[in-house]
Amino acid sequence: ARMNFTIGRVYTLKHDYDTAIYFHEKHLYLARQLEDSIGQCRAYFVLSQLNEKNNQHDKASKYESLYKALAREVN
Repeated sequence: ARMNFTIGRVYTLKHDYDTAIYFHEKHLYLARQLEDSIGQCRAYFVLSQLNEKNNQHDKASKYESLYKALAREVN
């Protein structure tokens, strides 16, 4: 899961948001499978930012809501 997060960050730095989203979605999938709440929060947060940069405002809002809900649950 962590490797997908790191690869996603590299593509984010290259401003290749579509590819970055792909790897962060893989990271989210694995974090869910592993029941890793912190990893899921991280993925939701980053996916919210990336979708906003990619002008996918509805997806960005969805991921932001999921991030906030899970962050409250974890804390």
